Amino acid sequence: MATDPLELETRQSQILTQKSIEADEAKDIEQSQFPCPDQDLQLSRRLDWRFLLPNPHLGRVGYLGPSGGTLPRALREFSDSLRMIPPSTPVVHALNQPLFDLVVLHSRSRADAARASAFLRPRGVLYWEIAPINGLALRREIRRDRQKERWRLPLIRDPIAILQQLGLCDIEAYWHRPSFERCSEIIPLNHDLALEYIFSRNHEGFTARLQLTAEWWMIKTGLLPHLAPCISLIARLPSF
Repeated sequence: MATDPLELETRQSQILTQKSIEADEAKDIEQSQFPCPDQDLQLSRRLDWRFLLPNPHLGRVGYLGPSGGTLPRALREFSDSLRMIPPSTPVVHALNQPLFDLVVLHSRSRADAARASAFLRPRGVLYWEIAPINGLALRREIRRDRQKERWRLPLIRDPIAILQQLGLCDIEAYWHRPSFERCSEIIPLNHDLALEYIFSRNHEGFTARLQLTAEWWMIKTGLLPHLAPCISLIARLPSF
């Protein structure tokens, strides 16, 4: 009995599909058992800021921020333990929760900064990545604040003042260039000489020179710490 060509083609397609699925599953298992060195390196580079901490070893870490992205994944991979702090946790509830030597925060929210600092041990360190504001959110913020007749440009001194009000000290500000995810340089914003050294180097290409000119102008006018898009703050809770 002859086999219908359409039925034969359908069977062959099903077999190929099944083999493709099995191959993908085997690849996933292999990658989970033998992670790609490049991937581990990229995750590790996401945490280069740890070398700015008093102790670069990541022990028990608390994290408050988006659950997706490379930051929580890298923390989970390279810290002794990671605990996600729910964004809805009231500050007063932190008194009954485990405290951390390091809390990592990725947010723009004053409330989140207060919540994260409440989980610090005495002499613990807060690492705060101030999430860049996108154009839509900025327009929404301007529109809302204009109605109250109080809109002004967000400045780096604002989150610094927030941390000071929360009782933190030894506050340092850094610019992650060009972004948190693709950072190739972490530039201290508290030190003018470091900024001048960074931008005294040769930059090739018209676009690079144009960007350099704009950044150099922001340095000289004092605006760079306020306008740089990816800023982090490191602060310490004093011992009482």
